[in-house]
Amino acid sequence: MRKQQIQYVLIPETSLEVINEKLNEQNYGLTKDKLKLKNVLLIFGFILNQINKAEDEGLDRGHLSIYHKVLEKQYSNHYKCTHFLVEHKLLHRFNYSNQGKKCSRYDLHNDYLLDNLVRVNILKPNNTKDNSFKVLCEGKSIQKYKHLIDPFKRITIDYTSTKSYIDNQYLSREIKRRKYLVHKSAISSIKNRSFYFRNANTDKRLHTNLTNLPKHFRKFLRYDEKTLVNLDLKNSQPYFLAVIANIILNKDQSTLDKLKPLLKSVKSKKASKPTNYYKRISELFDVPFDKKELNQFINSTCQGRFYELLVSKLEPYIKEEKNKFIKTKFNKKKKRREKDGFETKRDYAKNSAMKIFFSSEKSTEKDITFFKKEFPAIWKLTKHLKGNESSNFAVLLQNLEAHLILDKITKEANKQFNAPLFTIHDSIATTKEYVDDIKHLILQVLLETVKLTPKIDIEYW
Repeated sequence: MRKQQIQYVLIPETSLEVINEKLNEQNYGLTKDKLKLKNVLLIFGFILNQINKAEDEGLDRGHLSIYHKVLEKQYSNHYKCTHFLVEHKLLHRFNYSNQGKKCSRYDLHNDYLLDNLVRVNILKPNNTKDNSFKVLCEGKSIQKYKHLIDPFKRITIDYTSTKSYIDNQYLSREIKRRKYLVHKSAISSIKNRSFYFRNANTDKRLHTNLTNLPKHFRKFLRYDEKTLVNLDLKNSQPYFLAVIANIILNKDQSTLDKLKPLLKSVKSKKASKPTNYYKRISELFDVPFDKKELNQFINSTCQGRFYELLVSKLEPYIKEEKNKFIKTKFNKKKKRREKDGFETKRDYAKNSAMKIFFSSEKSTEKDITFFKKEFPAIWKLTKHLKGNESSNFAVLLQNLEAHLILDKITKEANKQFNAPLFTIHDSIATTKEYVDDIKHLILQVLLETVKLTPKIDIEYW
């Protein structure tokens, strides 16, 4: 499916009146070179969207650098629009610096920071009461997930409560400006019924408004006025690695053959070439591994206890400061070591596991050096799987997750129960009456497909 052109934008509610007023003043008496409202709204909405979805490392002192060629793709005379928006205090702009070779940096003006966001049709900008279901779909295979898109037509959010919650967080300085803008954009998109669905070519996951919604906002969601219940695969990334370990330990060719279409070509954005994991896993059938250690890993993962096992091994290395468990890491961009705090030891261990599984074998990080010593068989397995293209390994686990959750479980659940289904990568949310049936189905499908079942946590939103 081709990427759709921008037709709707989210902008601060009170800004539309200001834009109309100032634009009429500017265009008064002109017979040509008038600045069109639709172009101003397009650039304004596009810049705000870029700010709201940018990763922290893409920001410069809290403001987003945007290359002029990016704006040019939206509208060739974009500079007239940005000048108008800055002049009338809708945007802050810090101009290009020849000395630092930086692009212009943008941020929303403070006057509109706490404003509600409304959806505006750039072709019919004065109709702000249109709350019909609007969808932006990206990805060649997106239509096969229609059963996961349609339920969004009936999902709502308690916007007043959620907005009040994040306003209080920001005003009490619990969250910074950057996070406030991101959170407000996330809840405003749902409130305005502007949904996006992206099936990425690399990780094969389905990215939606819910995958981008912070956990503590989920309690404000409703489906036909009903609360949602989430079924989460506990220790999910270790579980998908355990699936591969189990295939290798048991030389399980039949299960490997089932997964062949998924495994034969896996490539991350960073990798120079794809990896044929079907061939690589087959080759590992004859590599000697410590069966006792790998079986301990498989069992602890399927019981949902791997992170607790890791905590027991990491205990002597974990430092506590101000009721948080501290880990130091090297920030490559800032070229210095920084502290990262975790609420629980389990969160600490989970972060360590992700770093261990997906880092290069050449890494000298303390966690990785420790893991090599305490879990040599698991390290040996991940080393073989990574090969010369270590970044492909993370994509392998994501592809396996997407295949099992999206292509196997949700399709069968939709066929059997016609239940509302919402996926958040390694978990499936539904309404209360379907929880038991879908939990049973998850375990059944995984047992039939990969011969291992994980522990499933049930969370009532």
